[in-house]
Amino acid sequence: MPSLRGHSFLVWMVGVCGTAALLLGGCGADCNDPCGLGPPKGALRVVSEPEGATIYVDGKSDGWTTPTTLALLPGPHAVRVVRSGYAAVPDSFLVDVVGNDTVDALFLLEETGAGRIEVLSDPAGATILFDGVLTGAATPDTLEGVEPGAHVIRVSLAGFAAAPESALVHVAVDSISSASFQLSELTKRLVLVEHFSNTACDPCYPVEVSLALAIEALGFGTVVTVGNHLYYPAPNDLFYLANSAQLRQRERRLGVMTMPYMRINGVKFDDGDDYDALLAELLDAAEEPPYFAIDVYAEVGFDSIVVSGSVRKVQSTPEGDEVLVVAIIETDIDYDAANGLTHFDDILRRFLPGTSGQAFTGGVGETVPYRFAEALSGSWNAENLEAVVFLESNSTKRVFQAGSTRTLGKPYRLERKDGRR
Repeated sequence: MPSLRGHSFLVWMVGVCGTAALLLGGCGADCNDPCGLGPPKGALRVVSEPEGATIYVDGKSDGWTTPTTLALLPGPHAVRVVRSGYAAVPDSFLVDVVGNDTVDALFLLEETGAGRIEVLSDPAGATILFDGVLTGAATPDTLEGVEPGAHVIRVSLAGFAAAPESALVHVAVDSISSASFQLSELTKRLVLVEHFSNTACDPCYPVEVSLALAIEALGFGTVVTVGNHLYYPAPNDLFYLANSAQLRQRERRLGVMTMPYMRINGVKFDDGDDYDALLAELLDAAEEPPYFAIDVYAEVGFDSIVVSGSVRKVQSTPEGDEVLVVAIIETDIDYDAANGLTHFDDILRRFLPGTSGQAFTGGVGETVPYRFAEALSGSWNAENLEAVVFLESNSTKRVFQAGSTRTLGKPYRLERKDGRR
């Protein structure tokens, strides 16, 4: 008799998605699809002559170079290619991708001549950014094949501030230009608040209000948050269903037994609904020693997000068993929750490489690079994804330092249906 296990699994998955759709009152084009189901993808074949050009789709690149065939969602997409020292003909294509079909984009590259940029820093070892894009190179290094014209060079090293912050470099054909930076040590503590909630949890509301007000007062230069949703009191919480396995693992790792639940720098805090007490605790946590310095970058392509950077150990930790954890969060989500909240600003989408992190083995003064990639889900808004990186003790779960891509220009916002905050 043939096994039916595969069929049973498929029926169960469809059941979960169907339940989610019913709870939303029916899903249209804007349905937040936690199961990632969607129309079949089409293929875009991008070719250039000569080969080796970087491919951009809808203004984003994930490191692919020609010739490459990419899987894309159906619909119109803008495609262009870039290779230093060459001009593409045509400049770009607007292609209409159809599910289960292949469309071609062919570019001819005409040589234009190129220059070079020598990038230096003191101390050395800083990551080099060229026109806002990570190059994968570190100082001292020379960027080859640079198109003539004006370019912006930046460098970054965990725990250091660069002077100048950026350099505008003018490049001419067959010439070498230079950019030099002085790095000064600057390490401060970034407080991590990891909190657990549920869209039907009424006691969670005052905690969310206090946290939002505290972040408004202190800013993301002092505090960063990760919002985890669990299955009680309502097991149909869509934020939980979208990543239930990892959220249950994190629940067990931190010993979450009640809701709401909050940890500040990895230490349980029970007075999250008391704004004054919460603010005082966050200010105290910001004064804790920075055991690490963390650089964080997040590059979102058309089907994946890459989180990379470096960690420098400033001093030894008491536990000596630190692990590196990466959290991808989504901000600026509008959703009418049962407890009255209508806006969510730090929803956990994925832990990388997992909820228990990756062992960190660098010594004091040593800088260790990291890089993690994750496929984008169809239910995420890629433009609102941010990365939070932190070092925690594998035994006590105390957090030694955090880093984040969030900026002061993107405020935390909390709203209810009645407009109260």
